[in-house]
Amino acid sequence: MANIEEFSSKSFNVTDWINSACASRPEEEAPDRFLAELEMKLQLNCEDLEVHLEDCTSQVLRRIPFVMQEISRMQGEMKDLQSGVVSLAKDLKRERNFAEDAVSGIKDADRVKRNMEAACNTLKEATDLSDLFARVDGVFAKGNVTDMAEVLSTMRRSLALVSDVPEFRGGNEKIKVLEESLVARIGPRLADALAAKQGEQVKELSGLLLSVDRYSTLEQLYASARAAQFKEIVQTLAAGLEAPSTTPAGFSSLLSDCQDGILATVESELQWCDSVLPENSSELVLRMLKVILEEVNGVIHSSLARLASLPTSLMAQQTTLAFFHSLARTLAPVTDLEGISAITSLLFQPFESEVRRYAVLEKEELISTVEKFSSGVEVMEGEREVGVEAMVSKIVESVGTMFKAGDEAVERCMGFTGGTELGSLLPAMDSALDRYYLWLLSSLKTIRSKSLGGAAGGPGSPADMASVLQLLRVSCRLEDRIGDLTKKLRDALVGLAPKLKEAASDIRANLSDLATSRLQGDPASLKSLITLVSDAEALQFSAIPLSERAHNGFKAASEALVFDVLMRKLRENMSGLAKMPEWSKGAMSSGGVNLPQFSAYALPYVTSSGEYLMVLPQQLEALVGGEGEEEKQLEEEEELAGIWLDKIVSGAAELYADEILQIPSLTAQGCAQLAADVQYFGNILSAMGFAPSEDLNIIEKALGMSTEELKQAAGVLNPTGRDVVWVSMGKKRGVVALEKPAGKQ
Repeated sequence: MANIEEFSSKSFNVTDWINSACASRPEEEAPDRFLAELEMKLQLNCEDLEVHLEDCTSQVLRRIPFVMQEISRMQGEMKDLQSGVVSLAKDLKRERNFAEDAVSGIKDADRVKRNMEAACNTLKEATDLSDLFARVDGVFAKGNVTDMAEVLSTMRRSLALVSDVPEFRGGNEKIKVLEESLVARIGPRLADALAAKQGEQVKELSGLLLSVDRYSTLEQLYASARAAQFKEIVQTLAAGLEAPSTTPAGFSSLLSDCQDGILATVESELQWCDSVLPENSSELVLRMLKVILEEVNGVIHSSLARLASLPTSLMAQQTTLAFFHSLARTLAPVTDLEGISAITSLLFQPFESEVRRYAVLEKEELISTVEKFSSGVEVMEGEREVGVEAMVSKIVESVGTMFKAGDEAVERCMGFTGGTELGSLLPAMDSALDRYYLWLLSSLKTIRSKSLGGAAGGPGSPADMASVLQLLRVSCRLEDRIGDLTKKLRDALVGLAPKLKEAASDIRANLSDLATSRLQGDPASLKSLITLVSDAEALQFSAIPLSERAHNGFKAASEALVFDVLMRKLRENMSGLAKMPEWSKGAMSSGGVNLPQFSAYALPYVTSSGEYLMVLPQQLEALVGGEGEEEKQLEEEEELAGIWLDKIVSGAAELYADEILQIPSLTAQGCAQLAADVQYFGNILSAMGFAPSEDLNIIEKALGMSTEELKQAAGVLNPTGRDVVWVSMGKKRGVVALEKPAGKQ
């Protein structure tokens, strides 16, 4: 039989219980018998439960009268207890009032006692103070500084009690005079003891000063004594930094040596002060450190202002940051965060001044890079006639140098200012690059003059031709570099977002996080930088807009120069083509003799042009770099060479067609000659893998037509589009154009 608890469960299910019981039925027992027995057991259990419930109910009913009796008894006792509590509360209130009256009297008596004692003590102090004022001059006359300090300490303490007494109103002034006299006697001895590190004497004399509340004097004497020891270190630093040949690394090395000396002294002074002046150890060492840093800062500030070199400032700041971490570890056990914060502000003060003029320094740094190029070219031109090859080489060299300077400027900005001056860097960078592109355009003008101005060895020089072609590679390289620099600037700006969020919060920045601390102290700059970073996240943001426009101008100018240089040979060959006498020649008289008819041969102008076009692919190989270049770059250069071959071939075909259309008239013999020339030119283009232009095809067809056929082909009034070529060719052969029927186009 199952446990009774199964039937008391809230989740009891009759069907599930019966199924479970049937599942436990022995296999040899018949189901109907098993179920009958199970029903019998349940019925017997129900009867047992019913009997048990009747017994429990009877017992409960028998207990009810007894329980009611107990409840009545407890209610009576509760009423008696409440009455007792009320009575007790009244007694307590009465006793409290009595106690309060008694305590009030005691308080009054105590106040009277204390006032009487204070009056007594004041009278005693006044009596003693009068005696001290009477004999203090004698104590000072004896010269015992211990007695002098003791008397002054007692007088100051007593005077604090009786300062309102008319007799002693001038006492403070006299005590100050006496204290100055005491300090004048102790000061030199204490200064000598501090300089010699005589611990016992320093402890004794310092105690005397502290007893008369002259800690400031002790601090001043200690700082002065230790600053004198640092004089040699500061002088060595100043002498080294004043050298005209000081490099950034040299500056940093000298500063590091000085800071190592300061750190070693701070560590030793902490140990010495802990043993001699333990209660004032940290305050004295911090005061000494501030005095020393102020002197060192003066040297650093003047040197940085004189050098005006950002690389020097950056290296010196990094050196100082390493020194700060070591110094903070030394000071952390003996001072609080405020003390270290004050030292931090003082330590980096010279560099914060440089940060404020960062934009000016960075612009000068970048412009000096541009001036190296322009001044270099001026020197070359002053020494000798500078060739195209040398000038192009200078341009090629300048690209890497200029954009390396740009990358370094971004790194300097992030390293030196933590990115807080990126807003100043952008216009400085843009201005310097714009100036660089102005120099590039000026160089292009000079190269154009030398390449196309008729100078000896100019356009015909293979070396110059190859050099001019390099301008296309320079343009592509410039486009890549300016794109990389723009991305670097944008990434730097976007990367500032977490720092700006931290700076805008109320959380105090880490002491070594100079950038965040600087922004927290300058809300206007923080707001401006947040706006700039937000703009940088937009796709249309342009970090250096002037430079991007200047690059487009340089690209167009360099492509125009290359095109003109490559087309010069063709233009020279075809110059004057329209006025050549071959086009107006008539048939030669044979004197009645039948002479054989010979086919016309292509004239030199077109054969020379064809030969030039045939060797052009070899010349354009100058665009394809040599060994060591990446496969992708080689593919891009090969594609560039193919584009320019197509551009020059198309330009040649257009030039040839334009020159032909300038011919005033064609005789039959001239027509045959021109047909031979055009056919030759077309064969050259086909051999190079290019189809002749549409205009040349029309010209060739027009030259091969009879006059009647040409009249039909050129029959149009007010010609437009390609019909102009048909009409022009018809006029050259004396064909009068026919008007096309209305409605036909």
